[in-house]
Amino acid sequence: MPFFRPVNLPSSIIYGAIANASLGIYLTVTGSSPLVLFSKHALLAPSNPITTSANARTKDSIRVMGLLLACLEITTLVSSYMSFEENQFMAAMVPVRLGSAAVFAGFAAASGVGLVKMSTVGRWEYVALAMVDAGTAVMLGRELGRFDGMVRGAERWF
Repeated sequence: MPFFRPVNLPSSIIYGAIANASLGIYLTVTGSSPLVLFSKHALLAPSNPITTSANARTKDSIRVMGLLLACLEITTLVSSYMSFEENQFMAAMVPVRLGSAAVFAGFAAASGVGLVKMSTVGRWEYVALAMVDAGTAVMLGRELGRFDGMVRGAERWF
């Protein structure tokens, strides 16, 4: 079995998977967000680890999220040998990411009107995650030509 297989996914998906896997590995190792130096709002709590000390529980949560992100994106890279049109993992990601974007956006909206208690930074984290998931789902769905989570030709199985 050859270790190096051909890559059959569009370059935008490969670059995104590499970037997200790298972010996940960084979060797992450090337990803090790499984006706090560029913005007032960090992607992850605490908003500024330079001025705010993160407790151990927060770092643990960030590490778990980083590990999950790395594992999911590495799965994308491992499945890249399969042709894009037949890759069920890629097709299934579209409705899952649309659903997670809707959940993140719903919680952010509920927090904005006071139905859910959440900090301002937390709300912006959810907005950012909703935008990333929705954008990824739309890009992937457009590449596949469908948004229902099925590969082309799957209708013949029913």
